[in-house]
Amino acid sequence: LHFLTEMYRDSSGTQSLLDTYTYTPTVLCSFDPNDKQVMPSGERDEHYTLHGEPLTYTIRFQNTGNAEAIDIRILDTIDTDLDIQSLRIVNSSFPVQTSIKDRAVEFLFRNIWLPDSTSNEAESHGFVTYEIQPIADLDDYTEIKNTAHIIFDFNDAIVTNTTTNTMVTKIPVALKDIEKMDITIRPNPADHQIYISARNQQNIDKILIYNTLGKLVLAQKSNLIDVSHLPKGVYVVKVEIGDLIGVEKLVVE
Repeated sequence: LHFLTEMYRDSSGTQSLLDTYTYTPTVLCSFDPNDKQVMPSGERDEHYTLHGEPLTYTIRFQNTGNAEAIDIRILDTIDTDLDIQSLRIVNSSFPVQTSIKDRAVEFLFRNIWLPDSTSNEAESHGFVTYEIQPIADLDDYTEIKNTAHIIFDFNDAIVTNTTTNTMVTKIPVALKDIEKMDITIRPNPADHQIYISARNQQNIDKILIYNTLGKLVLAQKSNLIDVSHLPKGVYVVKVEIGDLIGVEKLVVE
């Protein structure tokens, strides 16, 4: 789903756009009504998210019991890669009291008397949304995970799903989405130097070498590369020439 909100100011009969906000939740069938969502949700299966983007979490709950829920508590332990001082409440379905101790956050909905879903399904839902900033200077591919616990009155806690964001400087491009080209690495396997060539001997703009964890270990423009300092193992070599990208496996012995 895609929602676009625009805020305007009317000054002397002239409207001026102040701000916009885009909300794009992903709807999946078969779900636990007590869950946690994050925006941005991230790109691809790895949930790649750009550094500097604030993360907006929404914790949703529903009373699926057979009587009203008087008090509801949500316990949320904030990931160490998030700046807890930047946490701010964005919205909530009911008035909520928020307390923070170390990295543990409690959202308390006191005396809300939330109807059960059997007697009043439409009114049996609630949520709290907060925004928080990742800490500065995170390494690429740092994973930020978050899980919440929802407690209805004196019942056992309900554990939500775990959200994941993989923080990166640039969203990696999926190989199926790019125009590919053939490259050659000689020798391969290698233990000292390699020479990389592209089709038609085109001038190479950039050569990037990644380890199997996806971490960039070497970047340069020269076709002749010293790999003797790299640990033995398998690497992925990406070559960029304009809008073309070539990818090849490299074995260092």
